[in-house]
Amino acid sequence: MKRIALLSALPLLAFASPAAAQMKPAGAPDILEAIEMCKSISTPVWMHRDLLEDSDWHTAEVRGERRRTRKVRGIYEKLGNRAYVVLTREELRNRECVVQARLEETSAYMPLLQEISQTTGMPTGQDGYGYTWELDDYNMRVEPTGERSAPSVRFVISTIPMVGTDDILAAVDACVAATGATRLEADALAPAGWSKRTEFRRKDSDGSLGIVMFESAENAAIVSSRATGDDFKDCRVSGRLESKETAENLRAALTGKFGTPSADDDKLNWSHDGRSLRLMTFERANQSGAFAFQIPVSYVGETE
Repeated sequence: MKRIALLSALPLLAFASPAAAQMKPAGAPDILEAIEMCKSISTPVWMHRDLLEDSDWHTAEVRGERRRTRKVRGIYEKLGNRAYVVLTREELRNRECVVQARLEETSAYMPLLQEISQTTGMPTGQDGYGYTWELDDYNMRVEPTGERSAPSVRFVISTIPMVGTDDILAAVDACVAATGATRLEADALAPAGWSKRTEFRRKDSDGSLGIVMFESAENAAIVSSRATGDDFKDCRVSGRLESKETAENLRAALTGKFGTPSADDDKLNWSHDGRSLRLMTFERANQSGAFAFQIPVSYVGETE
């Protein structure tokens, strides 16, 4: 695996971090502890947010007017640790976990990454002053954020694998074959090389939510299904795409295989053999690099 040398200069920073004025500079041990927390709550199909409280990461509080405190939803802090874990609606949607930390000064960015790299290994990719790590059990990217007067750093951790177009198409074919009229026919995934990796259920005020995840030794894509109640019904293909160009190639490949799609905002929909396929990509504005995708396959019945 190719490793990237770290640069030694840093440009003007321009991103306001959460509660930046009240953040105190964090060192590598604090950040590494937060990264490990992110890894432990992350799966390719679900973020186990409840494990944060179990590990003493609690909803962060900031001081407002008249020294009153208020909780900041989606941002977590731990006593004795100056880094923050960020898990807002956007992170949950993208199945990512963010570690945000204040820097003493802008020049501390590269020394911090050098220290982090003693544990994680050197980065495997670079985009300007951002760096990425593609490791066996997770991937991570880092970029400088904040303002020059209050610099900070942002680490984004994900366990979603990078997937190529051929693997995606093969996984979609497996999902089409396994998606029945009333439930997911999980046994139908086995001939295509898919076996169950994990299954879990969670109960809340909205009822019972179940998720089952399948994996293949020959295919990098993740296949999963969700159930509200007892039965798993849909079949979802997910992973990460390397770039916007990769996404365009995937759209073209799906169109070549299943015909011209209909559009629903930024989502594309195909109908095939009584099944509906929807391509959902989670690209971020003004940010390059890999991003998550998902293709739910559901049964809709034959059309006249």
